[in-house]
Amino acid sequence: MKRLLFLLFCLVLSLALYAEGVQEAQSSPEVIATTSWTASFAEVAGLEDIRILAPYELQHPPEYEMTPGDIRDIAGADMIIYAGYEVMMERLKEAASADARLVQITTVNTWPVISESVRIIAKAAGTEETAEANLTAIKEFFDDWRAELAPYSRTPVIVHQFLAGLAKNLGLSVAGTYGPAPLEAKQLKELSESGAMVIIDNWHTDVGAPLLEIMPEAKIATLINFPGKDGTRTLMDVLEYSRRELSAAFK
Repeated sequence: MKRLLFLLFCLVLSLALYAEGVQEAQSSPEVIATTSWTASFAEVAGLEDIRILAPYELQHPPEYEMTPGDIRDIAGADMIIYAGYEVMMERLKEAASADARLVQITTVNTWPVISESVRIIAKAAGTEETAEANLTAIKEFFDDWRAELAPYSRTPVIVHQFLAGLAKNLGLSVAGTYGPAPLEAKQLKELSESGAMVIIDNWHTDVGAPLLEIMPEAKIATLINFPGKDGTRTLMDVLEYSRRELSAAFK
């Protein structure tokens, strides 16, 4: 009899623990980010276990087309973080449940935009304290990076349009911009006459190569926005990668 009662007690305890585990699993929000870039902002905001739709390996993630598996996951997501320029946006919004929280952010790797977008995500997720701690580290990184480039602040640079904000935020003198469309003959002529000796190109579109043909003495720094290239996975990885590229170009 005692053995039977003991077995019953174990069974009841096991069921209770199982139910508690299921409840915890169900209460954990399913977070989806459209690309590695939006995911990197979400991670700074303090979110974990983020499902990223566009694979890291893609050179231009916004062009990613959703799969049936993506659509299934989106339908069960509690929060979806996106930028708005993704090709998938119309289908994503159709697939999202009515209860899902869609959080749109701006993705530019400058301190003002990063801090604003991260705080938008953190407010939606209730992770403000973690976000602020992470933002403090990023702010210190930007301050140090800006100080490192201060001696080159008057050196004219030519910058891909998608990186112009970063160049200006770092205190660089932008003499001209180009992209994302391929360079035309008139643009090439104008940019070659700018006096710039450093070209800041965007690996994701990579349209600055013709500039080197007419400006062979110039140095090029090819930066990234989306984590993925060369094993980059976080926003800080991307910033450190870009910092190394710029440092090499100015030497």
